[in-house]
Amino acid sequence: MFEDDDFKFEMNGDADRSSTPATPLIIRCDAGAAIGNGHIMRCLALAQAWRRHGATMFAFNQIGPEITERLQTEGFATSRITSEIGSIEDARETIAAARIRQASLVCLDGYQFGSDYQSEIKQAGHRLLVIDDVSSVSQYHADWILNQNLYARSEHYTGKAGDAQLMLGPRYALLRSEFTGVPPVRIPERRPLRLLITLGGTDPKNVTLKVLSALEKLGRSDLLVRIVVGPGNQQRGQIVDFARRLKCETQVECNVQNMRSLLEWADLAITAGGSTCYEMFFMHVPMMVIETAWNQSKLVQAIADTNAGIVLGTVEQLEIEQIVAALEKLLTDCALRCRLIEAGRVLVDGRGAERVAKLLARPQITLRDCKSDDCEQLWQLRNDPVVRQMSFSSEPIPLETHMEWFRRKLAGHDTRILILEDEQGRFLGQVRFDGLPSTVEISLALTAAARGKGLSAVAIQQAVRFLEKHGIRPSISAYVKDHNVASRRAFECAGFRLVGSISRNSEVAQQFIFQYAPAAQTS
Repeated sequence: MFEDDDFKFEMNGDADRSSTPATPLIIRCDAGAAIGNGHIMRCLALAQAWRRHGATMFAFNQIGPEITERLQTEGFATSRITSEIGSIEDARETIAAARIRQASLVCLDGYQFGSDYQSEIKQAGHRLLVIDDVSSVSQYHADWILNQNLYARSEHYTGKAGDAQLMLGPRYALLRSEFTGVPPVRIPERRPLRLLITLGGTDPKNVTLKVLSALEKLGRSDLLVRIVVGPGNQQRGQIVDFARRLKCETQVECNVQNMRSLLEWADLAITAGGSTCYEMFFMHVPMMVIETAWNQSKLVQAIADTNAGIVLGTVEQLEIEQIVAALEKLLTDCALRCRLIEAGRVLVDGRGAERVAKLLARPQITLRDCKSDDCEQLWQLRNDPVVRQMSFSSEPIPLETHMEWFRRKLAGHDTRILILEDEQGRFLGQVRFDGLPSTVEISLALTAAARGKGLSAVAIQQAVRFLEKHGIRPSISAYVKDHNVASRRAFECAGFRLVGSISRNSEVAQQFIFQYAPAAQTS
């Protein structure tokens, strides 16, 4: 609840700011023949970068067994969503999964997660990252919007991003942990040249076979070729059979776990116009790009505009002769390969996932113990109209009454008041514990400027962990007015469970009990 009953307070001398707590992250995304694997693979990069900040669970409706195995092998929990993708029921299942994990932070990556879906997540009290490519949502309800693409511009979100922080451009490209470190040094004149073909995790249009047909027509034997066949590719056998017919030495790589090693091997590549392009930029691989899906058109055009690759067009319009001509040109023109490398190498530095994780983990609030000179700002907060409305005692509090109450709290031993501040030290509110050290009641009050930003659940979680950090792990209850939906959702999001209703000052109050998470869920 927001405020306010009399109780006693314990004071601990100097200000003691809490460190950033481990924060579980829920990632909602899918993979499959129609969707592809790009969303899940870039989210894997975020999950890897998030390890130093907290645990991650992937929630999905569609995903292949190979991807599931990879996620679990890397130590990430998974949860299946049974409702229609992008529906409100889907959002509610995601919220339920987040509450089980006590995760206040949710990430969405998929074109089905529209305005209503995002609003449902936000109304449940979660902080929300939306990973975006096409800026097609009419109104975003997010704390952060990440568009890692070359073409991303702030004007694409004008009037529909709200207060969301924008992370735009390949500076934030999500590359998996295998891409940490320094890119390889290229040998432009190497012979024989090494060609990598990678056309998506599922390749439902069988573009790979069209490229192999072009290689057959090219007829060169002085070439080493590796073909990446993703776990969702249904034409694997056909590709393997065709590869055996080529004059050049050819190897088919199935369900690749370390893409970096293949990119280090390659001197040039043919790729789809998806997230793999950013891996190519980082690894300094000159590439030919095929637009294999509608959502790749903007990136393919941006690559053409920056001269960072040879664009072959859409798969539907692409002729085998075009591929043959482009291959012949890139294979024989060393200077062209070098120009493509130079154009791409400045675009991606490989630290995008780390940057995104740090921004998500950046503390929105800090906590410290209350001190004597907080008296006046706490009085003003207690008399805020919304705080009084949500309190079980709604009458205004005179300054003299507050000062006497405040002195008693500072002198007592069964209460702790934590002051909430932002990174600039501005006052945001308070969290108060009554009844220490065993059976404790928690209350929360935020200033007008701090409301509506998803801070309530975060503040509650950090306050509980603040006590744990100081060796205090009591039974904690919260009492919320029956109509105070926002506060109820905040406590649920922070790990509290509704246990029933009581009468308090002649009003119905919902009682919540904090559920301490098992160590395995919060590590």
